[in-house]
Amino acid sequence: MKSVKPLNNINMNLLLPLNALLEYRSVTAAADSLGIAQPTMSKHLAALRTVLNDQLLVRVGSRMQLTPAASEIQATLSLVLNGLTDIFSANYDPLKDKREFIIACPDYVSVYILPDVIQPYMNDDSAVSFSVINWDRQARSLLLEGLIDFVITIDEDFAPNFIRKVVDKDDWVMVMREGHPLSVQEKVTTEEMLSYPYAQTITGGGSAKQIDRYFHNHKLKRNIKLSVQGYISMYCAIRNSDMVSIVPLHQAANMTRDFGLTYRKLPFRMAQSQHSVYWHEKFNNDSSHRWFREHIINEIVNHPRHRVNTEI
Repeated sequence: MKSVKPLNNINMNLLLPLNALLEYRSVTAAADSLGIAQPTMSKHLAALRTVLNDQLLVRVGSRMQLTPAASEIQATLSLVLNGLTDIFSANYDPLKDKREFIIACPDYVSVYILPDVIQPYMNDDSAVSFSVINWDRQARSLLLEGLIDFVITIDEDFAPNFIRKVVDKDDWVMVMREGHPLSVQEKVTTEEMLSYPYAQTITGGGSAKQIDRYFHNHKLKRNIKLSVQGYISMYCAIRNSDMVSIVPLHQAANMTRDFGLTYRKLPFRMAQSQHSVYWHEKFNNDSSHRWFREHIINEIVNHPRHRVNTEI
C-alpha cells in the first residue's frame, strides 16, 4: 500500500497548476491556461517536483513528456478535481455571500453599464454588495495594495502578478460635436485633425498610452487643451467647442444621441483598443471571485452599451 502524506502538509493550491502542467506539458501553455505569469508557473513546477519527488515533465527530443509517475498521477487527478469542483460549486451561493466586490472602472462603464448588470443583486434577498470607484490614480494605488477586486479598463500597464482577461476589442475613432467643421467631411486628413484643439481622457493614473504612443512614434503633436479624469466630462466639453478626441468606437456610437456628437474614421490606422478585466493573482482561485468572473463579466461584455453594430 502506498504511503500517503498528511493533507495538512500539502499545498492544495498546487493541484490546479499540476493538472495544467500534466495536460499541456508546457510551462508556458499551462500558465496561459490558468491566467498566471510564466515565472509563477515555473515556481509551481519546482514545488511540485519537490513534493512528489519526481521530475514530472522531462524533455525527450524536441518535446516535453510525462514521466511514468506523472502519467499515473494524471489518471486520477482529473477525478479528484471534478469531485472538488462539485463539492465547492454546490456550496457557493451568491445570494448568501456577504462579500463586497470593489470594482474600479472608467465613468462610462460605471454610469451606463454596471447599474444594469448589478441591478438583480440590489434587492433584499441578495447579501452580496458592490463598491464602484473611478479608475484613477488613487484606484491604481489601491489595486497595487490588493484592495480592489477588479479593474475594467483599456489600460495595459500592469505588473506581471495581475491576471488579464481580454473581453473585447474595438476600433478607435475621432469624436466631435455635431456641426463641427470636420463633421461635413466624409474623410479627414491627419493635418486637418491636428489643426483643431484636442481633449484627452486620463484613466488609471495615466493618459491613454496607446494613443500617446502612436503620436509619439509618428512624431505628431496634438494641441491638447483639456485633460480630464473621465469620458463623460470630456464629452460634455467637446459638445460645446471645436475640440476633438479619440475614443473607442462603441463609446462614440452610443454617446452621439446623448451628447449631440458625431464621429469619423481616423486618417491613420491604430491597433485596436483591448477592453480587459484585471485582478490580482491572489484572487484567482477564490470561489466568489470566480463566480463574478464567470457571470458578471459576461453580462458587462454583452451589455448593449458595450456593443455596436456600426462599422467604420
